[in-house]
Amino acid sequence: MAYPTQSSASGIWSLNEITKALLGGDWPTVSVPLEYLVIAGGGGGGALGGGGGAGGYRTNYTSSGPTPLPKLSGGGGAIESALTITTGVAYTVTVGAGGNKGVFGSTDSGSGSNSVFSTVTSIGGGRGGCAGFVSTASTGGSGGGSAATTGNGSGTTSQGYAGGVGFGSSDYGKGGGGGANAIGLDGTSNSGGNGGAGVYSDITGSSTQRAGGGGGGVYYSNPAGTGGAGGGGAGGANGAVGTNATSLTGSGGGGGGSDGGNLADGGNGGSGVVVLRVPDYVAAEFSSGVMARAYSVSGYNIYEVQETTTTAETVTFYPNAFLAEYLVVAGGGAGGGGPVAAGGGGAGGFLTSDNTVALPVTVGQAYPVIVGAGGASSAGPNGLGPSGSDSQFASIISTGGGGGNGYNATASPSPGSPGGSGGGGGMSHGGGTAAQVVGGTGNSPYRSPSQGSNGGSGSNTNGVNHAGGGGGSGGVGGNISAAGGNGGTGTSSSISGSSLFYSGGGGGGSASSAGTGGSSVGGNGKQSGGPAAGSGTTNRGGGGGGGYDSYSGGGAGGSGVVIIKIPDTRTATFSGGVTNTLSTAVAGYNIYTVTETTTTNETVTFS
Repeated sequence: MAYPTQSSASGIWSLNEITKALLGGDWPTVSVPLEYLVIAGGGGGGALGGGGGAGGYRTNYTSSGPTPLPKLSGGGGAIESALTITTGVAYTVTVGAGGNKGVFGSTDSGSGSNSVFSTVTSIGGGRGGCAGFVSTASTGGSGGGSAATTGNGSGTTSQGYAGGVGFGSSDYGKGGGGGANAIGLDGTSNSGGNGGAGVYSDITGSSTQRAGGGGGGVYYSNPAGTGGAGGGGAGGANGAVGTNATSLTGSGGGGGGSDGGNLADGGNGGSGVVVLRVPDYVAAEFSSGVMARAYSVSGYNIYEVQETTTTAETVTFYPNAFLAEYLVVAGGGAGGGGPVAAGGGGAGGFLTSDNTVALPVTVGQAYPVIVGAGGASSAGPNGLGPSGSDSQFASIISTGGGGGNGYNATASPSPGSPGGSGGGGGMSHGGGTAAQVVGGTGNSPYRSPSQGSNGGSGSNTNGVNHAGGGGGSGGVGGNISAAGGNGGTGTSSSISGSSLFYSGGGGGGSASSAGTGGSSVGGNGKQSGGPAAGSGTTNRGGGGGGGYDSYSGGGAGGSGVVIIKIPDTRTATFSGGVTNTLSTAVAGYNIYTVTETTTTNETVTFS
């Protein structure tokens, strides 16, 4: 029997022989139809300015609804031609970031970045014009709205529409950003222009509108422009900032407003997205810098690419797909250090197939597997607790929890660190005056479904200091005026065969009553005169407790974990630096629990 090549494999082959041939690149390739939706990042809104334009919108998929609207690409363009890809070939995939907001007096707004799949490139949305910089809007997938009577951005043919123009002098309404399905409206003498609407697609199985333009800002209490349907940010009025666009929609940020004195900032553009739909006998393998989740529609495997860390990331498709259930928990953040109330650490990001669908994988290919470490205990005072490290299985990437904020003697302290869940805020005594420090942002970077929650803020009641709890996967960190905030609740999972909680936030430190760790996996905060701050639970991603007096450090974050559940007809083989256990306690399944990886280059291969 002849040895297989990429063009032929005659005879009868065992699964083991096929796997070896696939690993060696010696198995026939297959041509497969692929449908796509590629949306670029949306443009940022200007300071007292126009709304950002939506990112370019391209698709070769025909949606079934909603019925009143045409099923088109952006800018009224026709559905693009059918595309066939070849298994075993790597294709470029890039998700464009949203453009930055305009900040009055310091930063001009930015256009969105391009999104790419193979030869399909969608152009980033144009920035909104800024009155503060007297800058014009930019051309893009859809154009940005202008802050003046000219200078609106045009859209790209078959990707999006133009933005609107401002009205008269700087005292009036600014133009709305263009959307994938409609132009941005012009500003008027008493209102900002609305952002253009986005386009519907049900490529993931449910109808979703994306790529709306940002609304234009306006002076005083006149009505600002509304964000275009599909995720566009609203414009600001009477000194209010523009609203950020919705992530993963490629929509434009809203333009900022003014109260006659202050010129407010715009809103950030929304990140783009790439959706790929292939027959269900094919699975995708992404390069290690890609975050992608799966959707399930009968007969298809659908991948939503939510983030790419470089512009050199790829996706390769292979036959012989099967489904792997997963739980990916990142390392928790450490609590902040004293000498007064310090915030609890945020829990490690929590992503599971329990609330989405299992991930299609294939045999013979090496997938990344990483278990993130918890943030180390902050050894001294005034410290921002170290954040936890990311965990990963294949294209599922959970972000380490944010460190809790320690005591800070500056008048304008930074918040708790962002992360899978955000670290809790501590206290500041800049200039001798106690000040609240807000908690860090959770679900950062953005994931859908969410991987975590915000940290709680510190407080000072009658001269007594209390810190906020770290966020958890199931709830925000606590803000309590008379005690340290409790850590945000975690989430239970039974994927291992036993119901266990993961990703609870660390409790905040307090002079009188420290916060408790979330769901008993986050560490307890330190109370004045009490025991040291507790650490998060190992392999559960809990945040560390916040410190308090005697210049104490915060508790360490708990390490993360990766659990992979596959049919018992399949087995997993790990690289040498992986510590794992196998359970067959659930009938019909092999369940692998990975508790430690020695490098960030470890892998798992299925057979």
